[in-house]
Amino acid sequence: MSSSIIKDLGEHPEDKKPVRVMKGQYGPYIKYKSLNATIPEEKDPTELTMEEALILIEKRKEYDKTKKNKKIKKKKI
Repeated sequence: MSSSIIKDLGEHPEDKKPVRVMKGQYGPYIKYKSLNATIPEEKDPTELTMEEALILIEKRKEYDKTKKNKKIKKKKI
């Protein structure tokens, strides 16, 4: 199953890469470079703004960092 674009939010303010709202197998998400950020169920993906998308992208980056740090700590033990 291929993902389809629900909405193109435009370019990321920092690096001008596209930010898109996609429809995936497990529900809508935000695609930015290789990062996929989940959109909460209570949010309407068609009403999402660039500002909201940037917040969700940052939350996903933080989540990935903490997840990576936990793996590193487990390997050291």
